[in-house]
Amino acid sequence: AGLGGCGGGDDDESSSATTEATSEEPSDTTAAADGDVATFCQGFTAVDKAFFGLPNDPEAMAAFVDANITPYIEPTIANAPPELADGVQVMFDALDQALTETDFSAFGTPEYVAAQSEVYPQLAEVCGMGSLDTIAIDYGFEGIPATLPAGTTIVTLDNQSAAGEFHELTIARFNDGVTETAEQILALSDQEAAARVMLQASASAEPGEIGGATINLVPGRYLYACFVPMGSTGAQEGTGDPHYLAGMFGEFTVA
Repeated sequence: AGLGGCGGGDDDESSSATTEATSEEPSDTTAAADGDVATFCQGFTAVDKAFFGLPNDPEAMAAFVDANITPYIEPTIANAPPELADGVQVMFDALDQALTETDFSAFGTPEYVAAQSEVYPQLAEVCGMGSLDTIAIDYGFEGIPATLPAGTTIVTLDNQSAAGEFHELTIARFNDGVTETAEQILALSDQEAAARVMLQASASAEPGEIGGATINLVPGRYLYACFVPMGSTGAQEGTGDPHYLAGMFGEFTVA
């Protein structure tokens, strides 16, 4: 199913999505943070969601970045809490390289991997937001409840693969009125699946590391899965079946 990129490194996060991110006002929980922390939280989560929603059309890229990413970069870096400042700088340097040089290699460096493992687990508490903290094992997800509250949510993926496999957590929302199960959706062709669900976010992580993403949860049904092929370790992409065929998928509901 064509729901997400299935690479073997953190460059997966550069994959374009079919969703469209737009500039937004801070959520109530973000606004509740004090002073400069609110500016940081609004900026980081806005950039995170916008980068995931980069348009597929190259001609639309510059305008999208100018509207949804550029205005947040300097305020986010300048207002990062001291405990997150170094990691945020590394992550935004990688972002700058990706957007200005079309070079996504920085997302796979040890510095970037360490930075996101440091930053994402602290975001929900720092920003007063909801969290979805997930553990990836071979082959399944732990920690995903059947029901989650609506709102801006920080997703973390702790990769505890015993086999040294790269894992991702890709989340899509079922379109209203769709009655198929996650298993049925994953068995469809790319085109059929895309008509039934909308990609929302994806977090990925190397073994022993933590990846993350920001997602705006609205009421409805959601599908989650790992599309990474078997045998993906380090920079080596595997050639086996995608992990969801081994059981790395499921559903949850946002009330």
